[in-house]
Amino acid sequence: MLKVENGVNVIPEPRAKASRTVFKCMNKYYMVPLSKLGLLPWMQNPLTGYIMVLQTIGRKSGKPRLTPLNYALADGYIYCIAGFGSGTHWLANLKANPVVEVRIAGTALRGSAEIVTESEETQRSFIQIIHNCGFAALLVGLNPFTLTDEKILQKRGPEVVVRIRPTELIGGPFDPGGRGWILATLVQMAFFLWLSRLLFGRKRYLDFKVDNEK
Repeated sequence: MLKVENGVNVIPEPRAKASRTVFKCMNKYYMVPLSKLGLLPWMQNPLTGYIMVLQTIGRKSGKPRLTPLNYALADGYIYCIAGFGSGTHWLANLKANPVVEVRIAGTALRGSAEIVTESEETQRSFIQIIHNCGFAALLVGLNPFTLTDEKILQKRGPEVVVRIRPTELIGGPFDPGGRGWILATLVQMAFFLWLSRLLFGRKRYLDFKVDNEK
């Protein structure tokens, strides 16, 4: 459950620490590898949530940093939230350099990111993102499957809403020039191989059974 500190909903520190650890492991060893393989779009649904991968430039290292995030689309913009507030590392990165890249639904694009300050836009996009989080929202004390929009806003804590304005389409692994077709082709070949073995194996079994009954 969330608790109130100075009039703001916050995640209790033990739970916040555990949530950060879970998200870090999931992102590093599951979400980012899936994104690099072009498989992340295949894993998205209302239960697991809708996830993009945000690439910022490290403010200290100058190296690309990849962060999977739940998102929402509205009015030509991409919205996401820094779930742990203003101290979130990727948020600090885009404050230093607002030019970001996003992999979303198998397509890569470049854009300009900024923090949303207008109250109505913040609330509207926050509600939509929470509904798109799936089970991930449960880790921060929100149930997107049962909470009404009003309850979601009541439980909102230090999260910061970010708006990304797409400026350039780069293309994804399944677009012309990408290598996603290799993986897709291998998957199709494996499926048809499995199907043919299943069908021909059944045919041989039936032929063997008929011969033994003669």
